[in-house]
Amino acid sequence: VPKPKEEGSTHLAVPGVYFTCPLTGAILRKDQRDACIREAILSHFSTDPVAASIMKIHTYLDNIHLHPEEEKYRKIKLQNKVFQERINCLEGTHEFFEAIGFQKSLEQHKEQLLRAEPMRATLARQRRVFRPSPLASQFDLPADFFNLTAEELKREQRLRSEAVERLSVLRTKAMREREEQREMRKYTYTLLRVRFPDGCLLQGACCVLAMLPRVPSALLTFSWDAAVLADIRAAGTQPDSSVLKPELLSAIKKL
Repeated sequence: VPKPKEEGSTHLAVPGVYFTCPLTGAILRKDQRDACIREAILSHFSTDPVAASIMKIHTYLDNIHLHPEEEKYRKIKLQNKVFQERINCLEGTHEFFEAIGFQKSLEQHKEQLLRAEPMRATLARQRRVFRPSPLASQFDLPADFFNLTAEELKREQRLRSEAVERLSVLRTKAMREREEQREMRKYTYTLLRVRFPDGCLLQGACCVLAMLPRVPSALLTFSWDAAVLADIRAAGTQPDSSVLKPELLSAIKKL
């Protein structure tokens, strides 16, 4: 695993981990993500207050689900100005929150609420294409790909505490191995490069993939399956020299 480079380095593969706001399309840093989404939802009240209220409720419920240990997501101040002006005005708000465990089922706009999803910023791919290079497997990454958020650190600490408690319980070797695998350091984001048969490299940021080791960077090599290649040649054709789209190749650079 490569060590994170200093933020001022001019040789970083990407400047950091970025996200795209689903409402505005703005590109956001990790530390800007939540605040900007909240602001975008509030701005949406002027055009569609019902949809914006539902977004806010869903996003709040998503925070409760993802961060059950956070005290700030367990309480709602009814006197809060934003709550009074944006959410409390909807019929059934108190009944809905009571039904999910606070104190009060949203009848009006119920179907719209059930179909809606929480507002989440999507990871910006930062897609780039490079010419064949002997540096394909070398990654200089910023700290974003290594640092853990406060919530992730709390979750890791909770998992460690649970692991200590399990030490007093008799377990089989298979059980221990599964637990050790789960407790391995998990990175959230990966900078992925795919090397194609012509040597060109396609790079993009992504969330960690289940079928890959949990690492901050990885190089995958694409090659034709021998049987597929034989079928293509048997049909009297040859595979394209490049599988990348022309618009990608037009922006190719040197790594």
